[in-house]
Amino acid sequence: IKELSKSGHNERPLSRMSSAYGNNNNDSSSQQHHRRQKSKNTSSSESPEWVEFARLIGIDESEIEHWLSQNLQYPAGRVISAWCNYATPPPTVSELHSLVSSKELNRPDLARYIETMYITE
Repeated sequence: IKELSKSGHNERPLSRMSSAYGNNNNDSSSQQHHRRQKSKNTSSSESPEWVEFARLIGIDESEIEHWLSQNLQYPAGRVISAWCNYATPPPTVSELHSLVSSKELNRPDLARYIETMYITE
């Protein structure tokens, strides 16, 4: 939640995970940046990862805008909470793993972290 709530991801490892998961591909990073530039609204800054996450799970843009206006400390927590409360059937850890591994979020560090605690098959 903390990692996805940060305003901009610059391919950094998790705080306690160091860079043990290898180098990131600069090409995928530039593709991710291009995708975000295409999907951003009138804002001059890049959309936070939690916004992309919210879009991936189907949160309405009006709800995302409302959450943006609230300057929440951990907005990804709000996204996950809404996902758990309104998805039928409720989402699984495997689905979360799949989303953070997706080309849209491209967070192998978070996926690996989930894998250390859960069976994601």
